[in-house]
Amino acid sequence: MFTLFGTPINTITVVSIIAAIVMLVVADRIVRATRLGRGIRAVSQDAETSSLMGVNIDRTITITFILGGALAGAAGFLYSLQSGIVQNAGTEIGIYAFTAAVPGWNWQPSWRRPRGTFHRPLWKFLCSLRL
Repeated sequence: MFTLFGTPINTITVVSIIAAIVMLVVADRIVRATRLGRGIRAVSQDAETSSLMGVNIDRTITITFILGGALAGAAGFLYSLQSGIVQNAGTEIGIYAFTAAVPGWNWQPSWRRPRGTFHRPLWKFLCSLRL
């Protein structure tokens, strides 16, 4: 532990930030500069056309999920280094991710949202549980 301008900073925090930046740069280089990255971008745009151009769709999707799982596992490990490992360590983060990603209504214009949306009341209820 050391201090920076009077603020105590743990070494684990610095290691986590550096590791996160390294993972971000590596993921960016994979997507932008490799043949696999070109295949990922092609399949995401149009799978049928990318198949006609010679991209193995199943292999590309499989490797993409493996990379995503590895990055998620590394992020979970870094999170556990800072907060410790308890039974419900990722529950709150999981609730945030679920309410942001699954309903998907955050980025839609208001006229496209379904009537009587339960997004905000659901968010408030789940956050009040403090699991």
